[in-house]
Amino acid sequence: MHKSGLSILIDEKKVNDLLRDRSGAKALLRSSCNLLFFIFFLLLYTVLVLAEPLDTYRVLEKYIRQRFDRGAAMQLEEVESIETFWQFMNVTFMPGLYGNDTSRYFFPGASVPVFLPVGATARGNGSLWLYGSGVRIRQVRVMPDIGCKTADPYAAVFTTCYGPYNEEAVETAAYGPFDDSGNNEFLFSMDAGEPVPGKLHTYAPGGFYEVLTANYNQSLTTLRLLEREQWVSQATRAIFLDFTFFNFNLGLYAVCRMSFEVSAGGSWVKTFSVEVLKERHLSPMGAGAAEDWAFLIGEAILVICVIFYLVEEMNEFLGFEKRKPTDPYTGVVRFATEEEAVKAVQGLDGLRRDEHNSLSAELRNKDKATRGRINPEAGDLIVIHGLGTGIDEASLMQLCQEFGTVTMARVVVNRSFLTALSDRIGRPAVKFHYFLDTWNLLDWTNLLLMIVALGLRISTWSKASSVSVFLGDPALAGVENFSDLSAVASNVNLLRALTSFNTVLTWFKAVKYISVVPYITLFMATVTASEKMLVSVIILFSAVLIGFTLAFNSAFGEKVSDFRNIFNGITFLMRSFLGDADLSVIYDSNPFFGAVLIILFILAVFFIIMNMFFAIMVSAFSDAKVAQSKEKQKAWRKTLERFEEFKQTTARNLSLELRMRLTFPGLYSRLMTRKKKQAEKEQQRDEYVSKKSRASQKRAEQDLDPGSPTAGRRSKPIASVAAAVEDDDRSEADLGPLRSQDQLLGQVSDEKSHSWDDSGMKANSSGFQDTGFSGGTDASGSTGLPPEGIDLLYQATEHVVGGIVDRTRAARGVLLSEMNESKEVLQGIGAVLEVLGRRARDLEAQQRQLLRHY
Repeated sequence: MHKSGLSILIDEKKVNDLLRDRSGAKALLRSSCNLLFFIFFLLLYTVLVLAEPLDTYRVLEKYIRQRFDRGAAMQLEEVESIETFWQFMNVTFMPGLYGNDTSRYFFPGASVPVFLPVGATARGNGSLWLYGSGVRIRQVRVMPDIGCKTADPYAAVFTTCYGPYNEEAVETAAYGPFDDSGNNEFLFSMDAGEPVPGKLHTYAPGGFYEVLTANYNQSLTTLRLLEREQWVSQATRAIFLDFTFFNFNLGLYAVCRMSFEVSAGGSWVKTFSVEVLKERHLSPMGAGAAEDWAFLIGEAILVICVIFYLVEEMNEFLGFEKRKPTDPYTGVVRFATEEEAVKAVQGLDGLRRDEHNSLSAELRNKDKATRGRINPEAGDLIVIHGLGTGIDEASLMQLCQEFGTVTMARVVVNRSFLTALSDRIGRPAVKFHYFLDTWNLLDWTNLLLMIVALGLRISTWSKASSVSVFLGDPALAGVENFSDLSAVASNVNLLRALTSFNTVLTWFKAVKYISVVPYITLFMATVTASEKMLVSVIILFSAVLIGFTLAFNSAFGEKVSDFRNIFNGITFLMRSFLGDADLSVIYDSNPFFGAVLIILFILAVFFIIMNMFFAIMVSAFSDAKVAQSKEKQKAWRKTLERFEEFKQTTARNLSLELRMRLTFPGLYSRLMTRKKKQAEKEQQRDEYVSKKSRASQKRAEQDLDPGSPTAGRRSKPIASVAAAVEDDDRSEADLGPLRSQDQLLGQVSDEKSHSWDDSGMKANSSGFQDTGFSGGTDASGSTGLPPEGIDLLYQATEHVVGGIVDRTRAARGVLLSEMNESKEVLQGIGAVLEVLGRRARDLEAQQRQLLRHY
């Protein structure tokens, strides 16, 4: 019988099967596509990260550091004063830049190259060239007596002091020797660049600038002038040497900066940074090579992937809630007089249209038009809102006639496109529980870092495009012609740092896509179960770490450089977890207080907080393992069911039966009819076999002799069975040869004073009834039964007693058999308990042995 569509919808099992067939294969296909897309995204991101030729970068950086620092006549770390600074410039920097053989710059006819070759020899010009107009030297000075004060006892001796660096104390006044115009040689210039971060301070743009060009003679003269005229003095707080080398063979830029920071106490802090850049760091297409184009296309694809994941994440926490549509129908009614209009407003305003909605009415006058549709000439026009869809102009006029004479009634639709769209799609809603999931926060952090990296790369290209290269006469090169790539190098350095951090997050996200692996699922469940408690531990750890950092900073910051600022102190203490921190420097500075602080730090962090962390992780791991043991089989079955559903759906779509039904419908119908008839015959055969099996089982129970449940009973005669159908009693007690009372009563004389009724009871003289088997005597002492009846009664009694004996013996045999079986079971249980006891004793011995060793 063909089912209707409504009957299919009512059948819950059928609906669930249809939904599973529809969603099972799609869900598996969608999850597979998401996994493949993420693998592609992960591999693309990894390839782009590894595309940097870092080995080439490191070789170039090592060569520059070897030439200007580590392999030079005087290393950078040896600069400790103004004198050693000028010594470094003379014996290390100038020879590293121009070479040791300077005679080639002075022979007649020598020309100054536009790009100075670095490391040039008589056989060639080397592989590095000084990029731009040369080396820019920048000095930052402070004004006297700002940020410092000389104590009164020493004011007569030390009349001037120079405090630490700050932007308010920066010296901008010119100083030094006078030129031909009578002005000072050393002038302050305000640079439009970016602040320069240092170890002591972050220095604002601007300062006193000088430049060393490709002209060795001119540069040497400038350097001698600066040294002779005390260009560096007590007011100096920072000196920066900015220069860039270019390798034409590899297309690499080495942006270098030497920093000399001078504290108010007189200590010198030196740093030497070398950032290697490629052409594609300066422009999107780089040098136009195939590698640069491939890199740009890969980044474009990566941006598309990021946008796709952003849309997916936004779709998870943004939704639309359906709301009640706004009522777009408004009624405009004109009355004969203004008084009637006022009366209508008072009567209609607030009138309930139904249990949820009510009308609102207002009076319009000449100064208040009705959306440009109907302009009132007097105060006789009212506007009614909230009419709903069930009212027309005739109904509106009938509604308002009870308040006066209605001259005009219209129903106006005031519904904009945006209102209709809002009613259709609903109101935007944010699912705030989405942000409670740590994985979602991890996804957003990863995607936002990629967006920031993209913006930083675009900013780098913009900054690089504004840098011009000086290609003119080196004699005309000056500070204004310097090609400053330091801002570009700073952006690239930050971009590499973000990429390194984001690479960890991107690969960590892979855990979410391989959660079908049991141990990965256990790891995720452990992290999820422990995240709330870990937040408390992290807060406690941060408070303790900051407290000890401040303690070490205040106690040993003056003597130990690692505790001179908070960041270095935190880094030092975090290194102690890996055993990479030398705590003996603290003990050497102050043996007593240093030892006390070290002991307290170890007790608080290692013995308390770290053990709390381990305990939380072990507890979370145990809970996660218990939960996983319950869900692992269920999840695996679900995965197998998805594959099975996918296989069934595929088999159903490709089945021969479906093709035959569509191609040969008549033949298919005859085959199905024959198959149905065959199934009906098989069902009848099964019912017959079942009926026959029940009958044979009943006969087998009757053949169990005394052990049978029917022993001691026999079937009633046919007449008795017909009478006992109502009581559902088709059997009677087995009395052997005694079948009925007629066998006893048929021999009794009719002359006796006692008689038997039809029910087998006899009536005595007292009017009471007794059974025929009572064995009682009458007045003459006789039993009332013939000798044959008495013998028959004795035989029936012997038969019943024998049946009882046999039944008892059978029960004894059954009882003994059950007891033997119980004995065997108890013996087996005893053997198992004995084995378990031996194993428990062995485990106890092993535990005691382990405790002795540990």
